[in-house]
Amino acid sequence: MKDKTVVAEGLAAYTIERRFAWERHRPDGAPPWDALRTTWARVVLGEMDDVNGEQSSLLELYNQRLKEAEGIFAAEPAPLKLQSDTIQGLSDYVSALSHRAGDSRHQIYAVRELLDDMGSHLPWTGSADMQGKTIDKANWELRRMTARQPIRFTLLLLGWETGPAGSTFLPGCVTQADEIMSSDFFDDMLWRYGDYEKWPALCTVYTGGGRGHYLYDADEFDVGIMNEAGDDFLKEPGIVWLGGPYEVEITCGPEMTMQ
Repeated sequence: MKDKTVVAEGLAAYTIERRFAWERHRPDGAPPWDALRTTWARVVLGEMDDVNGEQSSLLELYNQRLKEAEGIFAAEPAPLKLQSDTIQGLSDYVSALSHRAGDSRHQIYAVRELLDDMGSHLPWTGSADMQGKTIDKANWELRRMTARQPIRFTLLLLGWETGPAGSTFLPGCVTQADEIMSSDFFDDMLWRYGDYEKWPALCTVYTGGGRGHYLYDADEFDVGIMNEAGDDFLKEPGIVWLGGPYEVEITCGPEMTMQ
C-alpha cells in the first residue's frame, strides 16, 4: 500500500466533515451515523498496520484529529486529491486483506460500509466510480471468505407458490417448527401476512469450508452476508449440502396471527 497515513487523514477529515452535514434517517434506538462511521474507521485503521507488519499509529493519528476538531462549528470539504487517495488506499487495503491468512471479513465489511456511507455525501461523490468498484470487490471478498468458513447454516423457504412466500438463511441446523418460529424472519412474515395461520416450510442445511473440517454454527454476521448475496451464495466454492430439504408445517394460533 501507499502512504497509509493519507487514509487516516482522509477518514478523519471525512468523519469531522459529516458532523456538520445532512444525515440519513436512523430507526429509533439505532446507533447514530457518527458513532457507526467512527467505529468503522477505527476497525480499519486499527488493523491496517498489521497487514504489512508495520506500526505507524494510524489509529492514534485519527483519534488525535478528532480531538483537535472538538468545539469547531463548521468543516470545509476535504480536497479532492485527499478524497481520491483515501478511497484508493481503502481499495488497496481490501486487496491486501484478500491475500492475508485468517478471517479479515470484519475489516472488509468496515471498508464497504464506509464507502457506502461516503456515497450518500455529495462532496465525496467525485470518485463514485472508484467507490463502486471497491464496494463490488469488498462484496465479492465477503462472500468468498464466508463460504470458506467451516460453518453450518440453513436455507429456509417459507410460504406458498401462490401466496406470500420468502426465503432466508438462518444460523445452524434449523429443521423444527419452533426453531423457525423463533426467528426474526418468521416474525416479519407473520407481521406482514397475519391472516395466514398455516405456513409450509422447506429447510435445507449446508456447510461452508468444504469437507473434513470441524463445524460450528454460523452467526448473525455470517448469515447477514449470505442474505445480501441471496441464493447465489450457494454457488460459491466450498459450499456443501448437508441435509434436506426437510418439510415443516407451521400452525399459528389466533393470538399469534393477531400480533
